[in-house]
Amino acid sequence: MSKKIEKIAKLIGTLNNDDLNKIVEVVKHHRKTLALSTKMNLSVGMKVSWGAMGHGVVDKINRTRCVCTKDDGTRWTIPITMMKAA
Repeated sequence: MSKKIEKIAKLIGTLNNDDLNKIVEVVKHHRKTLALSTKMNLSVGMKVSWGAMGHGVVDKINRTRCVCTKDDGTRWTIPITMMKAA
């Protein structure tokens, strides 16, 4: 674990339930922002990767997921949050 994460984990350990709920809201909002940013950079036909061994081409971009075709021809529905440009 990085030093930043360790420091955040220590601080979270000192919070009460109300403060934790606020932190969860902040994290969810930031994840949505990152997903939107990724989605704006994607386009049909773009080569992408996901997970450890997933890579392919974007066929369709939905609201929260993309349909991708791997090199072997199989089609996968991948959450946008897991995708990176290859």
